Amino acid sequence: MNRIILFILIPCFIIYADRVYDKNKKANKLYEQGKFEDALEIYHDALLESPENKKLSMNKGSAYYRLEEYDKAQESYERSLSIEDQKARAELLYNMGNTFNSWGDRMASSGSPEAMEKYKAARDSYIQSLDIDPDDKDAKWNLQLTQMKIKEMEKQQQ
Repeated sequence: MNRIILFILIPCFIIYADRVYDKNKKANKLYEQGKFEDALEIYHDALLESPENKKLSMNKGSAYYRLEEYDKAQESYERSLSIEDQKARAELLYNMGNTFNSWGDRMASSGSPEAMEKYKAARDSYIQSLDIDPDDKDAKWNLQLTQMKIKEMEKQQQ
């Protein structure tokens, strides 16, 4: 009897995993086409079926980032921080840096003093990303730009 139950559960799990995989693949295609809202809906739907899926949360965060909803992007990225895949973790931290950086730019353009906080968070995220992947040229470049923004804001505050 146990063998029959196990046999039935395995195909159900495979069907379930395939469904989540297919949704992620479809959402990724929409994302690549610049249809970020449509992709976001599908990522959200897939996360209802697989709420612990860190890569889905990362993808959802990236869609929010493209829609310039930085607070929601950051929330989605933070749900993925426990991801074990180090390459994906480096990418996640890089994306978090970009989110904080863009959020800081928005705040700085409106004169908000909280921009400095976002730039410092971006700097920290880029450094953490580089700790994992020290050869990431984009992270190095963005770190330098962010440090320049921090120095510029410090000058303005003096």
